[in-house]
Amino acid sequence: MELKLTLVISIYIFFKCWCSVTFENDLKSDVLDENGKSKVDYTHHMLQLFDKIDLNSDGVLSKSELDSFSSKLSKVISDRQLANEMETIDKDKDGNVSLDELLAAFSSEVGEEDALNNKEPLVRRFKVADKNKDGFLDLAELGDLINPSRSPELLKLEVDDVLEAHDSDHDGRISYEEYKKYRNEDGEDEVQSSNDFKQFDKNGDGYLTRNELEDVYKEEEEFDSFTMYDDVTSIVGSSNLTRELWKKHSDELSRSSVTDFQEVLEHPADYGLTFEVPMETPGTVHVEL
Repeated sequence: MELKLTLVISIYIFFKCWCSVTFENDLKSDVLDENGKSKVDYTHHMLQLFDKIDLNSDGVLSKSELDSFSSKLSKVISDRQLANEMETIDKDKDGNVSLDELLAAFSSEVGEEDALNNKEPLVRRFKVADKNKDGFLDLAELGDLINPSRSPELLKLEVDDVLEAHDSDHDGRISYEEYKKYRNEDGEDEVQSSNDFKQFDKNGDGYLTRNELEDVYKEEEEFDSFTMYDDVTSIVGSSNLTRELWKKHSDELSRSSVTDFQEVLEHPADYGLTFEVPMETPGTVHVEL
């Protein structure tokens, strides 16, 4: 789920674009054949994956079963992504991120001018995220910085900045007019602005309150279960997700969000999974690729 509320200041947009898991990964071309299908036949693994998701073993995957699996998967993906970001930012490889390393990474991503303009809010966030006040961010603290909904202090800071920037009448909330002004400046048409505002305005009172703004961050962190159920039903063309249909569409499913775009199949141990290797029958012929 992309962060639609572009009210947030550029420093937060940077982190969400840089570090968020949007599950729109491009598969490397070397794993696909000329017809866009996987070069490796993962049917056996995919059937085992079906059985792992099918908690009640009735041969049909329910939405709740897929939601449960996607929640577990998204946690692993988030942790893997965070570890990758730590490795990228932590230039001296001491296992922590210094303020200088964070500023350098930010500048490299957005350019020197934007980095300079947003240095102060980034420094403030660094100081709040640094809970033990040792001048560095460990892995957990970096995770809070990237996903402020995990930290009440950082979440408050984010929402405070949103209100300060866009609550022009200082009534502690953002009206549609205040919201629309910003979105129109960003090049968005009014119909889209109106639709998005209604989505965020949960109680329909015409204002975005502090609680509603906080919910945007929290919903972003939840990934909306990255719509795994929708992905699967779209691929198989039915909401009746039987094992037979799963097998029939196993190649396309193996390249979808249900396998983190084949990462689950290639590195199952990283996701706490194991797959049995199919037994070969006598006289099996191995075709050289």
